[in-house]
Amino acid sequence: MFLAEIDRLMRSHVRHWRRRMAFLVTFACIQAAAIVLRPLPIKALVEPPPTDGWAFDAAASLGLRWLWFCMVAVLVIELVVMCLRFTVERGVGKLCEDTTRSIRRAIARRLLRGPYREVSAIGTGAMLAAASSDLEAIERLLREALLLGSVAALQLTLILVVIFWTDQTLFAILVAQICVMGAGIAAYARFRKQKYLEKMGVVGRFLGLITTLHLRMLDVRFSGLRAVFASRIGGALRQLYGANLKLWRRHGAYHTLIDFTTGISSAMCLIVLIVSSEGETVPVGKFLMFLYYTVLIFPNLSQIGESWPMITDARAALTRLGPSSGLGEAVTRVPTEAVAPQFGPIIFDHVTLIGERGEPLLDDVSFTIQPGDQFCLAGDSGTGKSTILMLLLGLIKPTQGRITIGGIDASELSLFARKRFFLFARAHPAFVPGPLIENIALHRTLDDAALQRILGQARLERRLSLNAVTHDATIGEKGEPFSGGEQQRIAATRLFHADPPCLILDEALNSLDESGEIGVMKSLMTELPGKTLIVISHRRVVALMFPRRLELLGGGKSHLVEAATATT
Repeated sequence: MFLAEIDRLMRSHVRHWRRRMAFLVTFACIQAAAIVLRPLPIKALVEPPPTDGWAFDAAASLGLRWLWFCMVAVLVIELVVMCLRFTVERGVGKLCEDTTRSIRRAIARRLLRGPYREVSAIGTGAMLAAASSDLEAIERLLREALLLGSVAALQLTLILVVIFWTDQTLFAILVAQICVMGAGIAAYARFRKQKYLEKMGVVGRFLGLITTLHLRMLDVRFSGLRAVFASRIGGALRQLYGANLKLWRRHGAYHTLIDFTTGISSAMCLIVLIVSSEGETVPVGKFLMFLYYTVLIFPNLSQIGESWPMITDARAALTRLGPSSGLGEAVTRVPTEAVAPQFGPIIFDHVTLIGERGEPLLDDVSFTIQPGDQFCLAGDSGTGKSTILMLLLGLIKPTQGRITIGGIDASELSLFARKRFFLFARAHPAFVPGPLIENIALHRTLDDAALQRILGQARLERRLSLNAVTHDATIGEKGEPFSGGEQQRIAATRLFHADPPCLILDEALNSLDESGEIGVMKSLMTELPGKTLIVISHRRVVALMFPRRLELLGGGKSHLVEAATATT
């Protein structure tokens, strides 16, 4: 079942992964066989040269003395091992990197396009862990478990076959030792599965706390949250410390017992080899071959022993990679629509929304916004303004009633269609670290005149010169070094060259002073006459600027104002 899940993951991210993996395993198996054959030319060198046989005939046909034939055989085997190893290492590296790049792209695509509620429920820590440590677990699975583990099993089988035909007593000792180690490996794998899952849960919580602390560092430092964060982070670190100690102790005990078992088995095999010679000198060739296989066999056992915990780790990682990357979900891809829906009137028809505790969030709300209208949602905090926007954006669905956009039920609109219709601006805008011009132009080509006009509309011309914006000014991921009001002005510049027909502002200018918000709002209302404008603002003077507004009264109640004039 697990291998089927891995196969589904790989096929969704790497084209022809089965063929590539089969190619790598084939080459690795040939390499393994060459490694097992390594001691045979050496054994032939230290023993009396043959007088017949296929090797003797091959040397004679090549016109080589037996010594040179054996040396050529050694050289050929080493060259084969080197070339195959280089090919396998290069191939597995390319496969791992292709997988990692595709999964990370899928995680980013899911954040941009996936279902908002489902993605936000995953949590920041789990998403970060999926993009880092979980991918490392998958890489170890591909390289160490599936590839090297399979090769180690083949090498072990070939060595046992050679030893069986050489000395069956040694064969029996090695098989017994493998059985004992197999039982220990199974016990260790069960423990590791449980503890690894516990550890990754703690890691997810810790990464989430650190991310939140980084994003809200100033707010946390100078508020009572500082003690809460310190306590939570300290608790997570203690849990992580305890989980890691348990894993390291068991890991150390596991490898110590493997080394102990290996040493005992090696000594027993050597004793059996000496005793079986019955007082005679141990054959040099047989002794050298045994020493080589003794050195080789136990690293293979260790590799097989490590493969199972790696499979366990990858299995745990897969539980996060699936939801984080949207494995198997068509929603993460841009849908192909036969007829692209057109933006039109937004109609809330007797919409009711009941909360999780049964309280009315919206009660029989009805209003219409025609294309080009300028509409305001007014009211105190918690009265349902943002809830209406969440319904409009498709993030939640109404309990009763119907919402249509351009005559189409909003529930039937794809996320892709909504992104074409709406540009949503909130109080805390997002920025890409780097040049300020990139955060304003958004991959558009703006000439100096257009850029100067946009800076004036957002009331930024006094703060920033045109030369500074295009050449010198940079901005961080949290908007530094600009103040909160300046950040909102920078984000407002995007509204003046936006493509979507409807602009939604949810307290997007609340960090400005009253005159500043009014100035930017007037620019939006007068200089974008063809755009539909939906605004939330707690300032009463701003709400009165809109001839049409819905005043939310709390308890789900609302009042639609159809004023003929606006107060400016």
